[in-house]
This record gives sequence, C-alpha cells and structure tokens, in this order.
Amino acid sequence: MVVLNGIKRALTRLLSEAFPEANLFTEDIEQIEAADGKAFPLLHLQLNLQGSELAMGADTRDKTVLIDITYMEESRSRNQTLYEVQERLELAIGGGFFCGDRYLHVESIHGNIADDLLHVTFSVAFNDGIPQAGETFDLFGELEVRM
Repeated sequence: MVVLNGIKRALTRLLSEAFPEANLFTEDIEQIEAADGKAFPLLHLQLNLQGSELAMGADTRDKTVLIDITYMEESRSRNQTLYEVQERLELAIGGGFFCGDRYLHVESIHGNIADDLLHVTFSVAFNDGIPQAGETFDLFGELEVRM
C-alpha cells in the first residue's frame, strides 16, 4: 500500500541525494531557522491528495497525489539559478521514482517562477488495494494435473 508519508520519505531521499547543498523541509517553513543558522538554499516538499476514488469492484482505489517542490536560493533568487535548479529537479525525478516496492510514474513536470520562488509540480496516479477485514485465502495452492 502506498501512503503519503511513504511518498514523502522516497522524495526526501531522492532530493537529498540530488541536492546535498540544500536544506530540505517537509513541514511548515517556520523551520527556516536551520540548526546551523543557515537555511538557504532551501527546498520545501508539499504533498496534496487530489483524489481517491473507488475503482471497479470496490476493492481498490485510484489515487492522484500532487507534489509541489519549492526552491528558494536566498531572500532574493536569481532566475539563472532557478532555471538550473528546475533542470536538475527534472533530471532527478526523471520518469518517476520508487516508493517502497512500487514505481510511481511521472508523466509531466511543470515549473513556475513567482516572487523569487521556483515551484516545480507534478502528479503521480496509482491504484492501491483496500485492506479487507475478514476471511483470508491462500494465494497459491497445489495443483495436480493428470494426462
């Protein structure tokens, strides 16, 4: 089962490897006071569940999660740096990423620069099983074939 915190952990690991020079925040930006007193450059990761719909048979859900990565170089960022970071983010995310044993495919990545902030957004859509309570069945059994 894919959970939002699992996606956040997978992306945190991916972004930490791709941007070792940046401080990565996954909670409120109030954390801007970094331990060493230097918060910039910073990446902020935000996940939003866009939809969770019952699929046919009602034993799975089709889910869509919007991921927003914000980059800030310092109190005032240069466009040249923001363009480079956007390209690095696109390379790091590539066609998708692993979340546990599942690969989440990323079809398109969008970038936007406003007020000296770079926002890179993309969605992941996946189908997830709904845990069923009650009777369980063996997945595999023995089969005898007579010819």
